Order: sequence, then C-alpha cells, then structure tokens
Amino acid sequence: MSLFTRLMPFFGACYIIMSLHSVANELTPDPRIHQGRLANGLTYQLMVHPYPKKAIIMRMQIAGGSLVESEQQQGLMHLLEHMAFNGSRSVPQGDMIAQLEKLGLSFGSDTNAITEHHQTVYQFNIIEGSQDKLTTGLMLMREIGDQLTLTPEALAQEKPIVMAEIREKQSIELDNYQYQQAFLYPDSPLASRLPIGLESAVSQATVAQLRDLYQRFYTPERTTIIVAGDIDIAATERQIQQSFANWQPHPQAVLVSDDPLPTLTVQQELRADSFFDPRLPTTVTLGMLQPQDVLADGIARRHRMLNDWLIRHLLYRRLTAHLPEEDMGRRVNVALFEEFKHGLRFELSLNSAPHQWRESLTLLEQTMRQALVGGFTEQEVNRALDLIEQDIQHALAQPLSVNSFGLAEQLVDFNARGLYFLDPKQEWALFQQLKPSLTASALHEALKQRWQGEPWIYLTHSQPEEQVAKELLSVYQQSQQQPISAHQEQKLTPFAYANFGKPGKVIADQRDEQAGIRQLVFANGVRLSLRPTQFELGQAIVQLKVGFGDVALPKSEGLTTLFQRSFVLGGLAEHSYAELGQILAGQGLAVGWKLSEQGFNDAVSVRTERLRAQLGLHTAFLIAPGFRPEALHQFRQQVREHAFSRHTNAETLFWQRFAELLHPEDINYALGRDQELLKRDFSEIAPVLASAVDRGLLEVTIVGDIDESQAIQAVAETLGALERHPLPITKRPVVARLPELPASRQLSHQGAVDSTALAWIWPNLDSYSVEQAAKILLLDRVLQLLITEELRVQAGMSYSPYTFNSSAKEPSELGYIGLFALVDRQHVLSIEGKVDTLIEQLGSGQRIDADLLARAKQPLLQSIAHVSNSNGFWLEATAMGRTQPEYYQRVQQIYDHIAAADIQSVQTSAQRYLSKDKCLKVITSFGESVD
Repeated sequence: MSLFTRLMPFFGACYIIMSLHSVANELTPDPRIHQGRLANGLTYQLMVHPYPKKAIIMRMQIAGGSLVESEQQQGLMHLLEHMAFNGSRSVPQGDMIAQLEKLGLSFGSDTNAITEHHQTVYQFNIIEGSQDKLTTGLMLMREIGDQLTLTPEALAQEKPIVMAEIREKQSIELDNYQYQQAFLYPDSPLASRLPIGLESAVSQATVAQLRDLYQRFYTPERTTIIVAGDIDIAATERQIQQSFANWQPHPQAVLVSDDPLPTLTVQQELRADSFFDPRLPTTVTLGMLQPQDVLADGIARRHRMLNDWLIRHLLYRRLTAHLPEEDMGRRVNVALFEEFKHGLRFELSLNSAPHQWRESLTLLEQTMRQALVGGFTEQEVNRALDLIEQDIQHALAQPLSVNSFGLAEQLVDFNARGLYFLDPKQEWALFQQLKPSLTASALHEALKQRWQGEPWIYLTHSQPEEQVAKELLSVYQQSQQQPISAHQEQKLTPFAYANFGKPGKVIADQRDEQAGIRQLVFANGVRLSLRPTQFELGQAIVQLKVGFGDVALPKSEGLTTLFQRSFVLGGLAEHSYAELGQILAGQGLAVGWKLSEQGFNDAVSVRTERLRAQLGLHTAFLIAPGFRPEALHQFRQQVREHAFSRHTNAETLFWQRFAELLHPEDINYALGRDQELLKRDFSEIAPVLASAVDRGLLEVTIVGDIDESQAIQAVAETLGALERHPLPITKRPVVARLPELPASRQLSHQGAVDSTALAWIWPNLDSYSVEQAAKILLLDRVLQLLITEELRVQAGMSYSPYTFNSSAKEPSELGYIGLFALVDRQHVLSIEGKVDTLIEQLGSGQRIDADLLARAKQPLLQSIAHVSNSNGFWLEATAMGRTQPEYYQRVQQIYDHIAAADIQSVQTSAQRYLSKDKCLKVITSFGESVD
C-alpha cells in the first residue's frame, strides 16, 4: 500500500479527475504501471501482479457522479449505473449478469458498481482469469461506455429496485448527515446531491433524462480502464485499443474542467447548529471551512499532504491524552481533508455522555487553542515522523504485500485525487527530501494557516434542549476566556511486560509434510501450530484459543457483553488503555479478545517483524489484565445511555441477536437487558480467565510469511515461558441443540418506521460431512439467484436480499442455511408469500434448470478453487489440524461434490434442509419500546 494512501483521510479528499499527462513532472508513477491514452482521451492503466494467482481485477472509472446532477435529477446517475447492467446493443436486457456469472463472477461480490459524488466505478473481479474472460470483460465495459439501449421496459424494471435501495438506506444517521451538510454548505450541491438520490426523482425519471446524462458524462475523456493481475500487458493493451479506440464522445459531452463546485470563503462568523434524536449518541464537533488552492501532483502537494497528516496525528494524540481515564473508549476523530474542489474541511469531534457535551466542547476548543498558541514540540513531531519512516521501510521490504484487488482500488483512489501512484523507493526518496522541512515550527505555521476565520460547531444529541445553538456559542466563547497551559509532553513508560521468564522448552514436534503444517507442544502445555505461506508477504496471522473447549463464562445475563465490550478497554495491571495507546503507537500491534463456543480467543494480523511483540502483548493480557474501574464505569455509563439496547437499524439488530436466536436456552448468547448489564462486574470474569490460562488448553496458531524457528522462539519467550498447570484434557465436545422448530420471533428496532427485516433460518445438526457441506453451499447459491430474481428483479421490493450459511466444523456443532431481506413494511405479507412459494417450488424441482445450475456452480467452483490461496483458509486448516489432520483436504472434496451435483441433488437438498417444520422465522420491525 502506498504511503500517501495510508496518510489520507478515509472519508474525504480532493477528488480531481484529470489527465495523467497534465500532472507535474517532478514525480513519476510506479514503473510497474503501464499506462496510456487513446486519441479519444480514454486512459488505461495496466499492472502485472502475481497475487492472487490467475486473478484479473478490472475497473472502469468514469469521472461523473451525483454532483453533475441538476436539482430535478437527484439519483439519476445512480439509476444510470443500474441501467448499465440491463441491456446494450450486443447484450440483451437481462443477459449481462448471467454472462458474468457463467464466467465465474458472482453478482455483488465479483460484479458490482458504485456511484459516488464525483465518479462512477464499474468493478469486475475475475478470480480464475484467462484471456477469453479478459476479452469478455473489456467487451462488456465497452458496452457500458456508449452502447446502452436504455429502453422504457428496462427503466420500468430498474426503478423499483433503485427505489427499494433508497428506502433501505434511509436512516436517522443519514438524516443527521444531510442536515449537517446543509448547515455547512447551504449554497453548494454538496448539501443535497447524495449519490443514493431521491425516491421522488427516481420514480419520475424518463429515458430522455437518462440518455441526456449518459451522453454528456459517459465519455472517453472521463474514462479510465484499470486492469491488474495475471495479464499480458501487450495483449491487454491491444485489446483495449481495439475495443475503445472507436468510441467517440457525443456532441453534448461535458468536459471534466466544466464540473467545478462553488469555492469556499474564509468564514467570518461563529456558527452553531444541532440535530436531536433519542436514537443517536451525543457527539460534538468543532470545525473550520476555508478555501484552498487545487494543486497538481508534485512535491508541493505531497508536502502539504504530509503536513496535514502530521497535524491530524498530533492533534489526535493530544486530544486522546486529554481525555479523562473513564472516557478513554469514547470515539475521537480529527479530520483534515479537501472537500472535492470545494475547499478545506478541518474538524475535531468527540463522543460524550448526553450531559457532558459542554465539557467535550470545552476540551475541543482548548486542545485546538493550545496547539494554535504554543505549537508542537520537536519530540512529538519526531515520534510521528518515525512512524512514517517505519511505514515506508516496511513497504520497501515487502513491495508485493498488497494483492491485485488492493492495487486496483488504490489506482481508482489515486486517479480520483489526481495523484500519481508512486514506487516505494520514490516515496522514500521524497520523504527524505521533505523531512528536514517537517519541523515543529513549520507545522505550527501550517496549522495556523488551516485554522483561519471563525469555526463552526455542530452537536448531535439524544436529548432536545431549548436554544441549544445559543448555548453552544456561549460555551465556546466562555472556554476561550479560560487560560490554557503549555503542552507538557508525557514521558512514555517502557512496556512493563517484555520478559516472561525462562523460554519454554519444546517437548513434542511433528510435521505433516503433505499439508505443510508443523505442530509443537511446550513443556507448560502450550500448543503451537505453524503454516508458512507466501500469500501476503511480510504479514502473519496469530490466533490464540484459551479455555476448556466450551463457553468460558458462568451463565450470568450480560456477562459476555461486558467481556466483549470492555475487557480490552480495561488495559493491563501496569498500563491503562490510554497508556498502551501511547506506548504502542505505530507498532501495528492489536488485541481484540472475544468469547466463542470454545473459550477465550483472539486473532490478529501483524507484520512478521512484530511477531514477538504481538505475542508479548497477547501474553500480557492473559496474565495481567487490568480490569480497571474506568472501563467498568464507561461500560455502565453506556448502558445508562442505552448504547447496547437502542437499535436504529433492523439488519444490524438481527445480526446482533443472531446467536441468541439460535441458542435461546443459553443466557450467555444474549446481549442482556439494561438492568442486568448494570449488575455485571469484572470480578465475575477475573477468576474464570485466570483458571483458563493456568489450567485450560492454550493453543497458538501462526500462519503467514514466517520463519519457523523465529516464530517458535517468539512463542517460547512469551506464552511458552508461563508457569501453567494444565489439566490432562483435550477438548470438551461441543454439544449443540436445535432451537424448538418451527418457530417465529419478533424483534423491535427504533430506526426507520417502514423498515422491516425478514429472515428465514433453517438450523441443522448434520452439515459436518464434506458431502453435506457441499450440498449446503450449492443450495445457498441457487437460493441466492432465485431470491435475487424474485424479490429484486421481478418484484422490486428488496434491493439486496441475500442468503447465508454455515457448516459445522465439529460433528456435534450447529449448522444453518438462511435468507434475509430488508423490505418496506407494506410489502411484508407479499414477500412472505413469495418466499414460501419459492421454497416449495425449489423442493419440487420447478425452479431449477441447467442454465440456473451453471450460473450457480461456476462462481462457486472458481471461488473454492482459489480459497486455499489465502492465509484465512490456512489459519482455519492449521488450527483444526490436531483433531482433524485431513481438514485441509475438504476444499478439494467439496469442489468435487459440487462439480458432480445435478438438478436432482439440488432438489433433494432443498427438501432436506428447507422444510417448513425446520424453519425459524424472524421479523424485525419498528417498535416504540426496546426489545
């Protein structure tokens, strides 16, 4: 990943689509990228990359999004994006998706498109690439370019789908965003031109309107074709020239240079506004808007980008350091970015308890004023520069650490920003050239330039208050009158858990040569499994499982929630969570301890050179967890704010309650009622964890670009060095029980009134065998195609209905297959009837034919064929290797079963797994009271 990708804000930037040949010649793109420009203005970028094997990743990037729409056209660029898959001169209406599926591209995951403010991007991910598939992909992109038929019939079919998507995306969070945009940009299209669009405009859209936008903004000059992966550069370039050279812009085509937004001016008046809704957390934001020159890519622009990153980083560090201990888990954000061509947006925000927003605003004002008056220290600047150096050095050492998908996405991102994609060597040289100028005094001046004029204040609040805008201004002005002290750089305490005793001794060591898995046991009972891979160079995944093979905590309502939400925030005995953030900054270390059916577990991705440090951090959390009172205080405060019981999204609520729905008899799977959550205490967790660490199984799995001897030594010095007294056990078998079926459950959310989630779940206890696992995968895929056609394409009642499944990894585990649809409440009965009919027809064989089976099989087979080319697969196979040594072979066996499946076998599977008497039906609808 490029340094300047990492340093950019993730949610905003200056998006300037421009010719690659117009940028400053101070910088040159990565030589691995072969780029060219046709006479008609179309740009292409080609890059050979070996990971994943055989994959070809394609993007068609068009410099036109919702910001080019008129007031009456809001959502029509989004609608046009949908129409691109529904008929062109060479591909009849309804055939494009089917053609792509037969190439092995699943609609949604491998084939998709996105409309944004500034651009529309079409995405084809060919997992099993070939020259023929590349040719087909380019042909379809050429069809999208200027060959769309845009018929009234296709428009009539697509409108309900887009309208369903608009309804599906409606939320109180979106309402808040729109209100804030209108407050910030009252005279700009940014206030109203959401890419999703307006249902009213889409419902009234005409073919003439779509064709007008199509002819004006789908032009070769606005288009970039990106192809990355296992390709032949010369052959691909010829194909692009043959396919796109004759594309001529329409006479009404609009040049990219004609797209500017109104520029901002320095604000001379302090402004404030607020948005109230009881379903939202309280957040206060202090920000500044001002104009900023748009620079072509070059040293000056990269210098400004580095300045901005450093300012953001330094203010974030200060703001988090100023938080009281009990607020350390609160969301803090510092953003500094170019808002398209509009200008500069600079803001600091802080989530707080509803009654503490005044203190939060005061903290924001005084943190910013402290930096504006006193600047930064050389010590904190040097520490931040060290982080950048480490990042570039890692990229230099591992130039192939990003896969083809990531490279294609980066190219899209950089093109949109008008930036070159640089080679790590040039990034290093550029950074070394700029580093002497990145001083504390220079950053102080840059900060003052970016915070000119009067700021704005915005409050999102769960409790309405009268005349709050005036009070926001008053609190800010009162804070300005208070004296501030100079910043005192905190002295960093060395990490207290570097040494865990004498390195452990390996007492057992064996290798499965065929699987490439090595299994070791240390004298203290710690089990280590290793599997070197080369899929992500310089990266490894570390997984730990601790316990007795079953749910770890006692049956106490809400105790699991306390652990999941607050254990890590409790820090360590010698370091608070805040101190850990300071000590470990920039090291790329993380912990995320969770509970599962097997006990306590964690899995993190880490740079290989940080493996020893990562294992040390894991070990520290096991032997010296902090269980600090400030973490418990914050947890209880969030409960009082209904943070866990207030649900504004039907889909999110369903998945939060999913485990509880499948295990209604076990309180450990329940989120917990607020009154019970308030009773929970760390003292209920501490002895259970200590016992698991001392006496339970402790299994470590490490997969990735590792040196085996170094990994073994790292475990020996950390977990292997612990004094433990493990019991002579293996694993307690997981004994799952089916919920009482058939059954129905009702959940209540507090989001959009008309939003209803429907789910059908068919649990099972016989999906462990390879044959049944394969049958469930294929049935899932067939069901996905059918519900997409039935609910999305034909009915237009659900934008993205989807299926889901899980096969048991142990003989006694619970498996399931299910489907989910988010719908308008007026369509609930109709959707229920359609799904019930579809399931009946699937079981009787009425809905399955050879074409449908081929469309289901091909993407699935290609995905399975490549699944073993990932660290994720080998992590699972390596972890399962002790109890199921042949687990890694399941992939090929599943592939063979699916390849051999016929229509009759799918019908039989539907009869076995999708019967009415085995179904759990869940309806999540709007309700006034918390469920």
